[in-house]
Amino acid sequence: MNTFMDALKVTGTTLLLVLIACLFILVGVVFLQATFGPSEEQRAKDRIPAVVSSADGCTVYKFYDNSSWHYFTKCGGTVTTTKNYTEICGKGCSRSRTENMTTEGNQQ
Repeated sequence: MNTFMDALKVTGTTLLLVLIACLFILVGVVFLQATFGPSEEQRAKDRIPAVVSSADGCTVYKFYDNSSWHYFTKCGGTVTTTKNYTEICGKGCSRSRTENMTTEGNQQ
């Protein structure tokens, strides 16, 4: 019985040390993100659509909505918006999805 109690103490101590180490790692990650992550100024800029590239009369734009990047194209009066996201399909299941939407603008 004494060896069981000793083993239980060692296991409890080890578990406590692992939990403390995880806490320090979590605090370190949060600190690094706050220190080296994008500034509020950069986040504000990322919310404004910016040109990625242009070719053949079409322009590709991107913007960030605090959770993911969104891309859309504009060709003349037609705008095509593409959203990439991850869909949860059950326990331990996820799949990448893409959603496209085309809008006809004012044609002149």
